[in-house]
This record gives sequence, structure tokens and C-alpha cells, in this order.
Amino acid sequence: MGGHTAASTHSISTEFDTLPSRTLCPATGDVYSTRKAIRRRRKTAAFQTCIPMTEREPRQSRKQASRRLTVAERHYERGLDELSKDRLSQALADLDQAIAQNPRNAEYYAARGLALLRDGWEADAEQDFAQALRLDATQWLAHYGRGMLAFKEGDFTAALDHFSRAQRLAPQRPEIYVYRAASFFRAGNPREAIADVEVALTLFEPRDRRREQAGQWLEIFRRAASRQPPASE
Repeated sequence: MGGHTAASTHSISTEFDTLPSRTLCPATGDVYSTRKAIRRRRKTAAFQTCIPMTEREPRQSRKQASRRLTVAERHYERGLDELSKDRLSQALADLDQAIAQNPRNAEYYAARGLALLRDGWEADAEQDFAQALRLDATQWLAHYGRGMLAFKEGDFTAALDHFSRAQRLAPQRPEIYVYRAASFFRAGNPREAIADVEVALTLFEPRDRRREQAGQWLEIFRRAASRQPPASE
């Protein structure tokens, strides 16, 4: 993911300058820092995959169903739970085990890729996204993860492509629209960003904590758009 997009958004607005180093955690909806942490990387052969953003069942239902889960599914569920609590080492350990138990599950790779990206291991995250798509070309989470990676690297054209692929596969996922909106904004197109956030706001559940963050971004996009010259007919 090499080149950067042309137009600098500094000419539009400086209000959103913190966005590239702040991202929405797709698992929890929280905003977290993507600055690379200084950590020792574990040397494991199985350390090449990701973590999915599937709808989670209510905790009680998951408990009741736990007897029916496979070993891989139990590690996977626990990994997602650890990730939601920002316990990245534990989350990655469980996701490693889930993949070891079921190495043909594309979602596990996509999910671990997101955990790796969150922990600052971009190259390893990309390997997992690629493996997820080799196993299942329709795995939207892998496209979403690649979009997050491109966004973090400042390649907003690539980010838009990846998020658009994810959107076509999972059109009801509001987080895709939010991140694509951020990419449109950084690429110098706040009007397209507004349109995407407005769609996202119709898709978020009323009590979803991400609604408030998306609403704040929408106001920033609108202020930036108001300072642009009118679109030519």
C-alpha cells in the first residue's frame, strides 16, 4: 500500500487532524490509539491471522450454548472477549489457538488480523487479511481490516477501495460507512463523507456507543463541506 492520495485536507479543515492516529475499535466501538506500542513480538509459527466483527449473542445465551461450541469456537469467543477488554496478548493467544484448531476458518484470520493491527503489527496483520481472503474471497472483515491498515498508512485511495469492497459484502455494517467516510474526508471529499455517516447513523442501534462518535464526525464533515466551493453542475 504505497502511494498517498493527492489533495491535502489541511486546505479544507484542521479539525480532524487527530483521525489517522485514532480509530474505532470494531469490537467495542471505543476509540483507541493506533500508535505502535513497544512490545516484544511472540515467535510463534501460527502467528499469521485475524479477528472478526460478527454480531455477538447476549452473554447468557453464549453461556447456555457453550457446551455446543467446538474447541476452536471457545478460543475464538474468548479471544474476542479479551480483545474487547484490551487484553491483546491474551486475545492473540486465544486466536492463535482457534486457528491452530481450525486453520480453514477465514473469519478467525480476519479477526486476528484486526488484533494484530491494533497491537501495532501491521505486516503480520496484512498476512492474516490476505490468508482470510485466500480462504474466502467474500470475508468482508478482511477487506475492512485492509481498509483500516491503508487508512493508518495514509493511503486513502486504497482505503476507499477496501472499505467499498467490504460495504458491498456487508451493506448493513455501520462501521464500514464510518471508516469510509473518514477516508473520503482525508481524500478531500467531505460531501461524500457526510453521505456515508448519514447512512451509518441509520444502521447503528439506538444504544450503540459509536453513534455519538459518528455524530461528532458528521459535524466536522459538515463544517468542512461548508467551506468548500459549491460543486459544479
